[in-house]
Amino acid sequence: MTNFLLRRFVPDYQNTADPAVREKYGNLAGIVGIVCNVLLFAGKLLAGTLCGSVSVTADAVNTEMPQAMYRLPVNF
Repeated sequence: MTNFLLRRFVPDYQNTADPAVREKYGNLAGIVGIVCNVLLFAGKLLAGTLCGSVSVTADAVNTEMPQAMYRLPVNF
């Protein structure tokens, strides 16, 4: 799966000496992490709602809150 994503989204992915390629690696890793966390949140929320489990629903919210906070724009 990793090789597929690299070939698909990182041009010249084998040239890791290039700073631009390394930056794209980092961006891809961040995006994949956020997408996986959102899917985890959705699965836990759905399971908790369907089962009527407050603890699983709370765990879903606990899983998503740090990610949501990182995506908020911060103005100082």
